[in-house]
Amino acid sequence: MSGMGAGQGKDVVNDLPEGFITILHHNPDFVVWGGNSPTFYQGYPEIFIKGKGYADLDESSGVCDSPQQFIDRYADGLRSDPRQLSVFFTHVPKNPGNAGLGGGWRWSKWGQYLGDGKKTTEYLDDEKEFPDGVWCFQILQLDEKPMKIVDGVLIVNKDQKWIL
Repeated sequence: MSGMGAGQGKDVVNDLPEGFITILHHNPDFVVWGGNSPTFYQGYPEIFIKGKGYADLDESSGVCDSPQQFIDRYADGLRSDPRQLSVFFTHVPKNPGNAGLGGGWRWSKWGQYLGDGKKTTEYLDDEKEFPDGVWCFQILQLDEKPMKIVDGVLIVNKDQKWIL
């Protein structure tokens, strides 16, 4: 089974490896549990993984240029972790029409940036780079292999393929 996206559109990448999922908002807890986390839910784990010649992954959330970039750099390290982990990605589009007007998505609110670009302003809309926006990632740790997403619908995870 390939990686899954919850929804339709350019913000969803449906051909990601197992354990890597795109969602249309910044709340993977809601996608997994519908906002009702069971007692065994672990949340955001402490992470420290050396990237393949890139920045170290030392937070369970942050920003990258694309899901594939993140996977290329950190999948092996995440898969070697003994914990059950899933990585969720949410696309943040750039709105050039908002440049210079203040407001919008801010780098400082979303954790470390692991991409190749060079951020020069506080707001994404004011940047000269990043024409396609950026992607936020969140790594979740689960004590049990709960559910998976198929065509935007949660189902009981019997085959356990959405965990890394």
